[in-house]
Amino acid sequence: LEKMLQNAIDRSTRYNRKFAVLFIDFDNFKPFNDRYGHAEGDKVLISHAQVIREHLRKSDTIGRYGGDEFIVILYNASRKYAEKVANRILNSIAKSRYREVTVSIGVSVYPEDGENVEDLIRSADAACYKAKKFGGQRVDFA
Repeated sequence: LEKMLQNAIDRSTRYNRKFAVLFIDFDNFKPFNDRYGHAEGDKVLISHAQVIREHLRKSDTIGRYGGDEFIVILYNASRKYAEKVANRILNSIAKSRYREVTVSIGVSVYPEDGENVEDLIRSADAACYKAKKFGGQRVDFA
């Protein structure tokens, strides 16, 4: 995933384009896992990943970053476009089969919010943390 982010930085620098990083963290996942077990938790991960994928273009990238964290790279994307995609993901997951496990999404945009892989992830993660701090199931920006 980090290598793909570096490739996105290289391409965006070369062609003077922006791209966005979505840091997606599941809300209420641990209580769900504790209540229903890891097998059901795995089904939530798979189901939510499919919902996220449905809102991406073929050129975009999704990858699992941690236990219940995903990173999405939206190539050639403005802040406004990233917000639209993030809100679509948020709303679709809220209506999904496993709607009790919602998501919080933090967004960073290259180059404004970071000029290297670490800064872009850190900025998107901090925005996601802010979204969770304000109750989750929302989108926040770096």
